Amino acid sequence: MNPSPEYPVSDSPDPSSITEEASTSASPNGKQLSRAALRMVMINIIAPIVIYAVAVLYLSVIVSLILSGLPPLLESLYHVIRERQIDLIAVNMVLSIVISVVVVVVTSDPRLLLVKDSINTVLLGILFGASVLFKQNLIWRYNVQWNSHNPKELERLNTIWETKPAVRRVTNIMSLVYGVSFCIEAGIRVVLIYTIPLNIMVYVSPLLLLLCFALVGLWSYFFVRWARAKNQSQSAEAQPLDPGLK
Repeated sequence: MNPSPEYPVSDSPDPSSITEEASTSASPNGKQLSRAALRMVMINIIAPIVIYAVAVLYLSVIVSLILSGLPPLLESLYHVIRERQIDLIAVNMVLSIVISVVVVVVTSDPRLLLVKDSINTVLLGILFGASVLFKQNLIWRYNVQWNSHNPKELERLNTIWETKPAVRRVTNIMSLVYGVSFCIEAGIRVVLIYTIPLNIMVYVSPLLLLLCFALVGLWSYFFVRWARAKNQSQSAEAQPLDPGLK
């Protein structure tokens, strides 16, 4: 994925460029995306699995699960402190971990620590779905946030959002699909938590999250390509015939 090119803003833009802007501007450039994906996998999947696998050899299951939740908790706190603003997803992560630890200490049921992952994803799904009612959906909001260090790019993105309905339409559809997908993933996890042995589910839970993100990312790739091709086809059909060909 290449960095988004500069697009001229005019009162009557080329229709074929609208979906192009929606697809290229709806996500960060390739390097940003790769770094974000790698960080997510390391902090939310690999680190918890490794910490649990080592800790459970010496500590109880409950303590091991609590320790395995520290990397995403610390990452969320760091994000809030660094950005110096309230981030709904980070706050959701912190609160769900704290509440689940308190509940487990009271009930002594370690499975509830795995249920917290479903709480995170279902709330994440609700946020993505409901964000289409906000001024900017979450997909576009995080794209803007990733580019907030670049004033020119930030201005360009804000202009595109205000002047290109296709950008809003494409990213709204993506936000809704993300929301539904995360809620489905959360439901599947809860069923598995109370169906398969805990010592197996500990490893399945983070992999289930990875699978969900991979499928959503794959769908996004093909959806954007389809939307772009459809818009270009409609643009070509709308082009007037050359007078010399009549």
